[in-house]
Amino acid sequence: MSNLILFPTTIREWVLQKTGRDVPLHHLARALGVSRERATALLDAAPTAESLLELNHLAQLHLLALTDRAWPHCSWFEWEYREKPHPVLDLIWNVFGQDLLRLVEQVYGDEIVTEYWNALESPIDDLNLPPETDEDDDPFDFIPEDQWVENPHTEEDEEQQVFIFGSPHTAACFRWLIADRQHYTIYVDNLTSYLHDPLGVQLAYDLRHTLQEEYWATLPPDTFPAYHAIARALQSAIVPEEWRVGSLPLLSIRKVASLPTQRLEIVQTDQEDLWWVKGDVLEFQSSPVNVFVVDSNTEEAPAALILTTHPDPGNPEQHCQSFNLRTLTNSTETLFLALVPGAEAEKEIDLAAVEDVMIEVLDGETYGLHQESGIFCACRDTPWSQYGDDRPISVYKITGGYMLQFNHHYRFTPSEMEVG
Repeated sequence: MSNLILFPTTIREWVLQKTGRDVPLHHLARALGVSRERATALLDAAPTAESLLELNHLAQLHLLALTDRAWPHCSWFEWEYREKPHPVLDLIWNVFGQDLLRLVEQVYGDEIVTEYWNALESPIDDLNLPPETDEDDDPFDFIPEDQWVENPHTEEDEEQQVFIFGSPHTAACFRWLIADRQHYTIYVDNLTSYLHDPLGVQLAYDLRHTLQEEYWATLPPDTFPAYHAIARALQSAIVPEEWRVGSLPLLSIRKVASLPTQRLEIVQTDQEDLWWVKGDVLEFQSSPVNVFVVDSNTEEAPAALILTTHPDPGNPEQHCQSFNLRTLTNSTETLFLALVPGAEAEKEIDLAAVEDVMIEVLDGETYGLHQESGIFCACRDTPWSQYGDDRPISVYKITGGYMLQFNHHYRFTPSEMEVG
């Protein structure tokens, strides 16, 4: 513990260094939710891990109490008020919040803070649940089914993760948030407050503000326990790891080519080798074949191609539900592919010529049509992609043709598609 000599001998000295001024004792006491006498004793203590974490714990508990009492009129949580918050809130958020925990990490290591957060309990978590009707009965026996949420992302070999809420609307809102990556992003985008808000107090308020704009159904009761229950549940909910990175770029569907053929051969490459398998051919009942790209307005590769003789691409979410499904050969390795018009079933393909076309068309582009040969080329993935997918390329047989799904992170739900 020799590192302690680099820090002040009392917590009061450290608070003075952090604030750069002599903070009134009554502000310090209010920030910690204790009497002035208790605050004096706490501030005069040596800055050990236990004493520092106790200050953080007290400040978080007092913030819980303040918010519960002032909800929903917490204008001091609005972003425009956070740059110059009330002195008491400034002490809670900064001096006794993230900066204090960072000090503990520097001196004692980050494991002790992680253990502290994991063990941190909220004394009001149960306020969102209905009261017990009889001391001899299990209170959960009287909670309706529409207030229970089973996490759909729990692995089969794991114990089912279940959450209980105090109202059906709170449960429905939580169920909506964890059902879809784009919905879950509402939580991820607000996670910045979690850095100095381990009990999720500010996060509850941020979620309330965002959900009032984004959530389509009846909102939960406008009480702090209702939104706090959602925030706390989201902090422990099991979801796919990639969801924690953030939302996927929104997709749109555009027609980009029309191919005068009834047969398309597929050539794939991993940038080193090309392969062509006769069984991967796409055959159509008529021509032309309209090529629709399902992609985002970014440099990401398309999420899917829809190839159909119909003038309309249809609904890609419904296409994914087709039972007529196969995968392209060796497509876990595919980075680029070419759709080559072929009138004769037994005709061999000049792979060298196709490779030259792919290099020409995909030079700085993620897809394109080679006008002279009629070959359509597309990136399945790009080396710089943040949202790449190395699962096999799925081929769905749909009315009028096929859909090739490149990126299986998408389900093509309305929340993943641009409006209009």
